[in-house]
Amino acid sequence: MLCKESANLISAENAITFVNDELAKLDTPIANALKERFEERIIQRRNNVLVHLMMYLENPKFIDKKKDSLQVKIEKNKIVKLAVSLIQKLFMEEGDFEMTKEEGEIIIVEEKDSKAEVTDSKSLSLDEKFATFLKTKENFMSDSEPSIDHLEKIVKREMALFEASKSLPKNLSNLKKSLHSIKPTSVESERAFSAMNAFATKIRSRLNDDTMDAMIFLRQYYKNKAKNK
Repeated sequence: MLCKESANLISAENAITFVNDELAKLDTPIANALKERFEERIIQRRNNVLVHLMMYLENPKFIDKKKDSLQVKIEKNKIVKLAVSLIQKLFMEEGDFEMTKEEGEIIIVEEKDSKAEVTDSKSLSLDEKFATFLKTKENFMSDSEPSIDHLEKIVKREMALFEASKSLPKNLSNLKKSLHSIKPTSVESERAFSAMNAFATKIRSRLNDDTMDAMIFLRQYYKNKAKNK
Protein backbone atom coordinates (compact mmCIF):
# COMPACT_ATOMS: atom_id res chain seq x y z
CA MET A 1 0.00 0.00 0.00
CA LEU A 2 2.84 2.39 0.81
CA CYS A 3 4.54 1.69 -2.52
CA LYS A 4 1.56 2.03 -4.87
CA GLU A 5 1.71 4.73 -7.54
CA SER A 6 -1.56 6.14 -6.22
CA ALA A 7 -0.29 6.28 -2.62
CA ASN A 8 -0.55 9.54 -0.69
CA LEU A 9 -0.17 10.51 2.97
CA ILE A 10 -3.77 9.52 3.75
CA SER A 11 -3.45 5.99 2.32
CA ALA A 12 -0.07 5.68 4.04
CA GLU A 13 -1.59 6.68 7.38
CA ASN A 14 -4.36 4.09 6.92
CA ALA A 15 -1.78 1.38 6.13
CA ILE A 16 0.28 2.30 9.20
CA THR A 17 -2.82 2.26 11.43
CA PHE A 18 -3.84 -1.15 10.05
CA VAL A 19 -0.40 -2.67 10.72
CA ASN A 20 -0.35 -1.20 14.21
CA ASP A 21 -3.81 -2.57 15.01
CA GLU A 22 -2.92 -6.06 13.71
CA LEU A 23 0.23 -6.16 15.83
CA ALA A 24 -1.78 -5.09 18.88
CA LYS A 25 -4.31 -7.90 18.29
CA LEU A 26 -1.56 -10.53 18.32
CA ASP A 27 -0.55 -9.45 21.84
CA THR A 28 2.60 -11.59 21.99
CA PRO A 29 6.02 -10.50 23.31
CA ILE A 30 7.51 -10.33 19.80
CA ALA A 31 4.45 -8.54 18.38
CA ASN A 32 4.47 -5.99 21.20
CA ALA A 33 8.19 -5.35 20.77
CA LEU A 34 7.74 -5.01 17.01
CA LYS A 35 4.80 -2.64 17.49
CA GLU A 36 6.86 -0.46 19.85
CA ARG A 37 9.80 -0.24 17.41
CA PHE A 38 7.44 0.29 14.48
CA GLU A 39 5.74 3.25 16.17
CA GLU A 40 9.08 4.71 17.21
CA ARG A 41 10.45 4.50 13.67
CA ILE A 42 7.33 6.00 12.07
CA ILE A 43 7.17 8.93 14.50
CA GLN A 44 10.85 9.72 13.79
CA ARG A 45 10.08 10.19 10.09
CA ARG A 46 6.47 11.36 10.13
CA ASN A 47 5.47 15.03 9.89
CA ASN A 48 2.72 14.81 12.51
CA VAL A 49 1.14 18.23 11.92
CA LEU A 50 1.06 17.74 8.14
CA VAL A 51 -0.62 14.34 8.57
CA HIS A 52 -3.12 15.87 11.01
CA LEU A 53 -3.90 18.64 8.50
CA MET A 54 -4.54 16.12 5.73
CA MET A 55 -6.69 13.93 7.97
CA TYR A 56 -8.67 17.01 8.97
CA LEU A 57 -9.22 17.99 5.32
CA GLU A 58 -10.54 14.47 4.71
CA ASN A 59 -12.87 14.56 7.71
CA PRO A 60 -13.45 17.66 9.89
CA LYS A 61 -14.44 15.45 12.86
CA PHE A 62 -10.78 14.39 13.11
CA ILE A 63 -10.11 17.63 15.00
CA ASP A 64 -12.39 16.45 17.83
CA LYS A 65 -9.97 13.66 18.74
CA LYS A 66 -7.35 14.31 21.40
CA LYS A 67 -4.74 11.95 19.91
CA ASP A 68 -4.12 10.18 16.60
CA SER A 69 -3.58 6.45 16.00
CA LEU A 70 0.04 6.71 17.16
CA GLN A 71 -0.98 8.56 20.35
CA VAL A 72 0.42 11.88 19.12
CA LYS A 73 -1.48 14.90 20.46
CA ILE A 74 -3.68 16.71 17.90
CA GLU A 75 -3.33 20.48 18.25
CA LYS A 76 -5.69 22.65 16.22
CA ASN A 77 -3.60 25.80 16.54
CA LYS A 78 -0.62 24.03 14.90
CA ILE A 79 -2.88 22.75 12.11
CA VAL A 80 -4.15 26.29 11.46
CA LYS A 81 -0.62 27.73 11.40
CA LEU A 82 0.58 25.07 8.96
CA ALA A 83 -2.45 25.64 6.69
CA VAL A 84 -1.77 29.39 6.68
CA SER A 85 1.93 28.85 5.94
CA LEU A 86 1.24 26.42 3.08
CA ILE A 87 -1.46 28.59 1.49
CA GLN A 88 0.92 31.55 1.60
CA LYS A 89 3.77 29.55 0.02
CA LEU A 90 1.73 27.69 -2.58
CA PHE A 91 -0.80 30.27 -3.71
CA MET A 92 0.57 33.66 -2.73
CA GLU A 93 4.09 33.82 -4.11
CA GLU A 94 5.29 37.38 -3.72
CA GLY A 95 5.70 39.29 -6.98
CA ASP A 96 3.75 36.82 -9.10
CA PHE A 97 0.19 37.60 -8.03
CA GLU A 98 -1.95 40.41 -6.76
CA MET A 99 -4.32 39.37 -4.00
CA THR A 100 -7.85 40.66 -3.60
CA LYS A 101 -10.32 39.69 -0.91
CA GLU A 102 -13.97 38.93 -1.62
CA GLU A 103 -16.31 37.29 0.88
CA GLY A 104 -13.39 35.96 2.91
CA GLU A 105 -11.77 34.12 -0.02
CA ILE A 106 -8.38 34.74 -1.53
CA ILE A 107 -8.74 35.19 -5.25
CA ILE A 108 -5.62 35.06 -7.38
CA VAL A 109 -5.48 37.39 -10.35
CA GLU A 110 -2.66 38.27 -12.70
CA GLU A 111 -0.32 41.04 -11.73
CA LYS A 112 -1.18 44.40 -13.22
CA ASP A 113 1.29 46.03 -15.59
CA SER A 114 2.74 48.95 -13.68
CA LYS A 115 3.95 50.52 -16.94
CA ALA A 116 0.37 51.26 -17.96
CA GLU A 117 0.09 53.81 -15.16
CA VAL A 118 2.91 55.92 -16.60
CA THR A 119 1.31 57.95 -19.38
CA ASP A 120 4.31 59.73 -20.78
CA SER A 121 7.58 58.76 -19.17
CA LYS A 122 9.67 60.76 -21.63
CA SER A 123 8.29 64.06 -20.31
CA LEU A 124 9.22 63.22 -16.68
CA SER A 125 12.51 64.11 -15.05
CA LEU A 126 14.69 61.40 -13.53
CA ASP A 127 13.55 62.36 -10.01
CA GLU A 128 9.88 62.20 -11.07
CA LYS A 129 10.41 58.80 -12.71
CA PHE A 130 12.03 57.49 -9.52
CA ALA A 131 9.18 58.87 -7.36
CA THR A 132 6.62 57.20 -9.66
CA PHE A 133 8.56 53.94 -9.49
CA LEU A 134 8.62 54.00 -5.67
CA LYS A 135 4.91 54.81 -5.48
CA THR A 136 4.07 51.89 -7.77
CA LYS A 137 6.19 49.52 -5.69
CA GLU A 138 4.68 50.70 -2.40
CA ASN A 139 1.13 50.25 -3.70
CA PHE A 140 1.91 46.78 -4.99
CA MET A 141 3.61 45.66 -1.77
CA SER A 142 0.75 46.97 0.39
CA ASP A 143 -2.09 45.54 -1.70
CA SER A 144 -0.60 42.41 -3.22
CA GLU A 145 -0.55 40.21 -0.15
CA PRO A 146 -2.72 40.17 2.95
CA SER A 147 -0.99 40.01 6.32
CA ILE A 148 -0.47 36.72 8.13
CA ASP A 149 -3.05 37.74 10.74
CA HIS A 150 -5.65 38.47 8.07
CA LEU A 151 -4.84 35.22 6.26
CA GLU A 152 -5.18 33.29 9.52
CA LYS A 153 -8.63 34.82 10.08
CA ILE A 154 -9.68 33.71 6.59
CA VAL A 155 -8.40 30.15 7.17
CA LYS A 156 -10.15 29.93 10.55
CA ARG A 157 -13.39 31.17 8.97
CA GLU A 158 -13.14 28.56 6.22
CA MET A 159 -12.42 25.83 8.75
CA ALA A 160 -15.50 26.84 10.74
CA LEU A 161 -17.59 26.68 7.54
CA PHE A 162 -16.07 23.29 6.70
CA GLU A 163 -16.86 21.87 10.13
CA ALA A 164 -20.44 23.15 9.95
CA SER A 165 -21.28 22.24 6.33
CA LYS A 166 -18.82 19.35 5.66
CA SER A 167 -18.09 21.07 2.34
CA LEU A 168 -14.56 22.36 1.64
CA PRO A 169 -14.32 26.09 0.86
CA LYS A 170 -12.17 27.22 -2.06
CA ASN A 171 -8.81 27.76 -0.35
CA LEU A 172 -8.94 24.59 1.77
CA SER A 173 -10.01 22.63 -1.31
CA ASN A 174 -7.00 23.92 -3.27
CA LEU A 175 -4.75 23.08 -0.34
CA LYS A 176 -6.11 19.54 -0.13
CA LYS A 177 -5.49 18.93 -3.85
CA SER A 178 -1.91 20.16 -3.50
CA LEU A 179 -1.17 18.01 -0.44
CA HIS A 180 -2.48 14.89 -2.19
CA SER A 181 0.49 15.14 -4.56
CA ILE A 182 2.94 14.36 -1.71
CA LYS A 183 4.29 10.82 -1.92
CA PRO A 184 4.76 8.94 1.39
CA THR A 185 7.90 7.12 0.20
CA SER A 186 10.69 7.51 -2.36
CA VAL A 187 9.56 4.36 -4.21
CA GLU A 188 8.25 6.34 -7.20
CA SER A 189 11.68 7.95 -7.66
CA GLU A 190 13.32 4.54 -7.34
CA ARG A 191 11.03 3.24 -10.08
CA ALA A 192 12.30 5.97 -12.38
CA PHE A 193 15.91 4.95 -11.67
CA SER A 194 15.06 1.30 -12.29
CA ALA A 195 13.37 2.19 -15.58
CA MET A 196 16.44 4.18 -16.59
CA ASN A 197 18.58 1.05 -16.29
CA ALA A 198 16.51 -0.53 -19.08
CA PHE A 199 17.50 2.30 -21.41
CA ALA A 200 21.00 3.29 -20.24
CA THR A 201 22.82 0.11 -21.26
CA LYS A 202 26.40 -0.32 -22.51
CA ILE A 203 25.11 -0.22 -26.09
CA ARG A 204 23.24 3.03 -25.42
CA SER A 205 25.89 4.62 -23.24
CA ARG A 206 25.96 7.85 -25.30
CA LEU A 207 22.31 8.82 -24.69
CA ASN A 208 22.15 12.32 -23.17
CA ASP A 209 19.99 13.40 -20.22
CA ASP A 210 17.24 15.01 -22.33
CA THR A 211 16.83 11.86 -24.45
CA MET A 212 16.70 9.66 -21.35
CA ASP A 213 14.13 11.96 -19.76
CA ALA A 214 11.93 11.87 -22.88
CA MET A 215 12.15 8.06 -23.17
CA ILE A 216 11.24 7.46 -19.53
CA PHE A 217 8.38 9.98 -19.77
CA LEU A 218 6.98 8.24 -22.90
CA ARG A 219 7.35 4.82 -21.24
CA GLN A 220 5.28 5.96 -18.26
CA TYR A 221 2.74 7.71 -20.50
CA TYR A 222 2.02 4.62 -22.61
CA LYS A 223 2.06 2.40 -19.52
CA ASN A 224 -0.65 4.55 -17.89
CA LYS A 225 -2.58 4.70 -21.17
CA ALA A 226 -2.63 0.90 -21.39
CA LYS A 227 -3.88 0.65 -17.78
CA ASN A 228 -6.78 3.02 -18.46
CA LYS A 229 -8.08 1.08 -21.47
